Amino acid sequence: MRGGRGAQHAQHAQHAQHVEDAQTEQDAQHVEDAQDAERVEQAEGTGGAGQEAETQERLVGAQAFARYEEVVGRAMTAPDPVAVLHAAAEDPALPPGLRKALRGVDADGVRIAALLVARLRFERLLRGCPEAEAWFDEDPAGFSAAFRRYHAAVPPTAFFPPGEARLFREWCARLP
Repeated sequence: MRGGRGAQHAQHAQHAQHVEDAQTEQDAQHVEDAQDAERVEQAEGTGGAGQEAETQERLVGAQAFARYEEVVGRAMTAPDPVAVLHAAAEDPALPPGLRKALRGVDADGVRIAALLVARLRFERLLRGCPEAEAWFDEDPAGFSAAFRRYHAAVPPTAFFPPGEARLFREWCARLP
């Protein structure tokens, strides 16, 4: 066995960093494309009173990108993530460039991303919460149905199994 487990972990960490770097570059390109589209639309605008009033009601800068991130986060836990993004593309409060970016998402890529988010949450939960693991072992269908409700109701904010377990326990405590 060449290099052992330590070498394998190093390779996995290096691969994960490459994937993260590529995703960051892709996200930056989407934002840059959205900003370019917005500049073109502003340059082509008529400057009339109606457009001025519309622009004043539109979110600007960091507010718009915060809304964009919130929408993407919500989409990752929705039953139909593509529909959530396409609906958000019609939000007149978002700048035209961000609306265009939302309309232009790769539907298959969004669905795969949402599935990965759900899978990672599921794995974190089972690793961090012995009660959830026991429930899954005893009643896979019942636990899976509960997990789907949890996943849709609780935003994914935990990075590690204990955090996911805490969120799940809090969610369970609020159930009737």
